[in-house]
Amino acid sequence: HTVDNVPKSFNTWKPGERLWTAYGSHRVGGQRLQTYLTAKINTVGARSESGVAGDATVSAWETLAAGPIPFGGLTYQVEHILQRGHVSTDRLRASGLFTSVSKVIHKTDIDFRFNRLSGDKAAGDGVRNTYDPFYMANAQFSSLGIMRGSNLTNYSAIVTQTFSPKAQLILRFYDSHLTSRSDGWYMGASASQRQTLVRPTATSSKLGDELDAQFTYAVSPKLNIRSGVDRKST
Repeated sequence: HTVDNVPKSFNTWKPGERLWTAYGSHRVGGQRLQTYLTAKINTVGARSESGVAGDATVSAWETLAAGPIPFGGLTYQVEHILQRGHVSTDRLRASGLFTSVSKVIHKTDIDFRFNRLSGDKAAGDGVRNTYDPFYMANAQFSSLGIMRGSNLTNYSAIVTQTFSPKAQLILRFYDSHLTSRSDGWYMGASASQRQTLVRPTATSSKLGDELDAQFTYAVSPKLNIRSGVDRKST
């Protein structure tokens, strides 16, 4: 059947779409290994970069490894998505990478992340390199959850300091760049994504950075007090 529940939403299936997924997961000691293959087929509504209407097939092969590192008390997660297929007359050659390394020192949790979603360097050349997030405005495959859209490279650091069972301080830093400076920043979904930011004359790929600080205190089981500051630079 075809589904078009919310036509104006980012997270919506389009008429003529089919989604197929095969999934597998296995544990080896403390390591978690995971893979799945997802295929999205559009029978109508797909357009190439040059505007040619046709069908589309987007296949995404995901591999993930996560667990403790044998030295240094570190925990890691690495996830890679390889996308192949076609969108109308364009070939699709895209990818996504999501990584994290974390460590707990006494009552301090330190988490570093690097994520990259591919973008297109040459529009209209018959090869589409822009990562397709399928239906979600956030990362489709990753549990790391700080990526939005496509053609985006992001560095981040999160420090969580627990002073007591009631008091906690969280510091977050994000630094975001366009993966391909000649492409736009996409926030939409499906093969025909919505381009939300275009800078054809940009001399830098940087989108901006953000620094957040939040303090939480639990007055009672039903009452939390939170106070924070936020600084953004674009």
